[in-house]
Amino acid sequence: MKKKIYILLVSLIVLLSAASVSADTSKSFSVTPLDPETKQTQSSYYDLKVSPNEQKVLPIRIFNGADQAVKVKLKLNNGATNSNGITDYSGNVKRNATLKVGFTDVTTVESEDVTIPAKSAVDVPVTIKMPETQYDGQILGGIRVTSAEVKEKPKTSGIESNIAYTVGVVLRETDTKVKPSMSLLDAKIEQRNSQNVISATLQNGAPVIIKKLEAKSSVTKEGSKKVLYEAENTSMRMAPNSQFDYGINLVNNGFKSGKYLMTVSGKADGEPFSFTKKFTIKSKEAKEFNKNSVYVTDKSTNNTYLFWIIGALVLIILAFIIWYIKKNRKPIVDK
Repeated sequence: MKKKIYILLVSLIVLLSAASVSADTSKSFSVTPLDPETKQTQSSYYDLKVSPNEQKVLPIRIFNGADQAVKVKLKLNNGATNSNGITDYSGNVKRNATLKVGFTDVTTVESEDVTIPAKSAVDVPVTIKMPETQYDGQILGGIRVTSAEVKEKPKTSGIESNIAYTVGVVLRETDTKVKPSMSLLDAKIEQRNSQNVISATLQNGAPVIIKKLEAKSSVTKEGSKKVLYEAENTSMRMAPNSQFDYGINLVNNGFKSGKYLMTVSGKADGEPFSFTKKFTIKSKEAKEFNKNSVYVTDKSTNNTYLFWIIGALVLIILAFIIWYIKKNRKPIVDK
């Protein structure tokens, strides 16, 4: 009897779980880009050749498979590059100073908030209006569609889950070949996921997508050839007119104060580059970063102070021993 009740309870739990998953799935929506001319479904992104002063409408079809209406939010974002060397359309990356004409400068949408009826699809028009002046190179952006419903963060992970789709868009007016323009803007220390990182801020100052970025970086003490830290990646990408922090992960090593030299070399779609940049790690910031990192096994940032303290203690002990010997020395009596 107990066995039958147990099997019944297990079956009930499985059915309830399946029903829950089914209910969650029914609330999802999908996004499909349509051809601007034929309105037929096409690939997952747009690659369009346009003309100066041309206006074009990109229809984005949003399908709602749920049993109730769904509210979504549309956001137009410039293409950027994140810290992993991957093209980013989230809109969270700061606009690069070299970006003169961005995707957000030439695109508009009637309303960012759209309601999709149950079991229906809505075609949302995204309008492109190119500037009058001819533009050589590529303009990269993304049409990002997310759920407008506010969801509570799960108590276990604390991470808010939200459905999001991005349709990439590449715009070009001419077939003029534009070469990448790489530069090293800065070298600095930071933390990512509580790990110490030395970063080289790389910039692509040209309006062209770098499809294959190869980079190798190394850090040495200023005036020394000994490599202390290094990193290499041969499969990165960069958006036009963007920058990102290419990092060397120190794993469980702590920052040490001093003057250093960052060297970065590589190829951007076959175009070679090589840069060096001096930077300084201050004792105060090194100590603070090391303190906040859970991975650093050696929390000390500068051993000079430790040597001075040990030296002072040794001198004090020696002085005490000499004083004690002199004080307790018995006088020699001549017989």
